[in-house]
Amino acid sequence: MAIQTKKYAAALYQAVKESQGKKLTEALANFVKLLIQNRLLGQADTILADFKKYYNEQEQITAVEVSTARPLSPAIVKDLTKKFSSALGQTVELNCQVNPELCGGAVFRIGDYLIDGSVAHRLNTLRQKIYSNQS
Repeated sequence: MAIQTKKYAAALYQAVKESQGKKLTEALANFVKLLIQNRLLGQADTILADFKKYYNEQEQITAVEVSTARPLSPAIVKDLTKKFSSALGQTVELNCQVNPELCGGAVFRIGDYLIDGSVAHRLNTLRQKIYSNQS
């Protein structure tokens, strides 16, 4: 089923890319009708997730997940977006989440790559070192 949802995601991308204004609304309505006809409306969430991935690949957009203990200011979000965009050589979509359990610092996820600069991670690492030295 994953291959089929990816095909629908690619078809939706083409429809969006080729349509504007009223034609876009019409193209989306036709796409929903196609899903209903093929009894795939229940897969709409998966198709939309695949569409987002496909869209980002085609448009060279990299999604960066950022988790922090407190909300980031707009200035910091702008600065991080600019720095990641420069480092990756692509447009960056920064998705910010608040996780109070981090205590401080930040955790960044880019695809399968994780950079954990949180205070919680540092404390856990320190705790492991202390326990390993006591053995």
